[in-house]
Amino acid sequence: MTALTLISAALGLSALSGLSLYLTVFAVSLALNTGWLQPAGGFEHLCLLAHPAILIVSGVLALVEFVADKWPWFDSLWDAVHTVIRPVGAAFLGVATLGLGEFSPTVLIVSGLVCGAFSLTTHSAKAALRLLVNTSPEPVSNSVVSLAENGLVIGGVWLAGAHPVVMLAVSGGFLALFCWLAPKIFRHLYHTARFIVLKLKTVVDEPARHIITLPLIIGGGERARLEQHLADDEQLEWSVPVVTGKLPKLPRNRRAYLARLKPTGRLAICVKGRAPLLVDAGRLTVSAEARMLYDQLGFHNVDGERNYQLRFAKNHRAYLDTIKALFTRG
Repeated sequence: MTALTLISAALGLSALSGLSLYLTVFAVSLALNTGWLQPAGGFEHLCLLAHPAILIVSGVLALVEFVADKWPWFDSLWDAVHTVIRPVGAAFLGVATLGLGEFSPTVLIVSGLVCGAFSLTTHSAKAALRLLVNTSPEPVSNSVVSLAENGLVIGGVWLAGAHPVVMLAVSGGFLALFCWLAPKIFRHLYHTARFIVLKLKTVVDEPARHIITLPLIIGGGERARLEQHLADDEQLEWSVPVVTGKLPKLPRNRRAYLARLKPTGRLAICVKGRAPLLVDAGRLTVSAEARMLYDQLGFHNVDGERNYQLRFAKNHRAYLDTIKALFTRG
């Protein structure tokens, strides 16, 4: 087996470890014990994984993870605990695949670091996807996503053993895709974590639910950019902080401000570094939806052509109630 093939197998198994380290090790151990993966075929250094103790321990841990992965929010806690475990385990698995005596120590160290990085990318993508699924009200999505991940691991182990170079190409493609999506993924993680913290704060300090006078809260840069787009007689009436959801021409999961302009009554959604989105409020209806981590305010065109979704932290519930009341009154 060539060095390229060995490296391909090591990186492929490391990427799978980011989804489930225990299931990856168990699948490799089971393949070795059943004879499907032949140590003499170039994977001699993985013989240690065929030991019955490793087969049993990894199988038990994979079973525990299989059950834990199906519970909403507990799966995210499980992922948080394994943020270090999976990359470190993947580094050891990658070095074991290459073999301690086959390459120089420098190559093994670099390979271990790269294998850990591959694992961290798939782990980060998995954790972000799980957080997104957990905020969905749909009850079975966690189990469906978890089963799909289990299938990917098992199929990936087969591909890494039978066609390791193909597995490397697939892993490389995923890595490129992850690099492109990384800003979106980490913005999603950041805002989810922030929503969790603010929700926990409301448990101690219950937020106001009554109608209030809306404040004028807006960043200096966003205000300056907005004022460039105002009509001669328009002024800011109020502005509150939000997080963007589904909006035309604006990205999701960005901190923003929802402002109302007087005397026209137009709405403005201001995101840092972007031109404000100005909306004619006269043709909008409004709806509010309470989610687990945040409250969502939706503006809808009367003809149904466009929807605007904005997210409010739980401690800003009074802002949402007041805005909804303003539109309900007419």
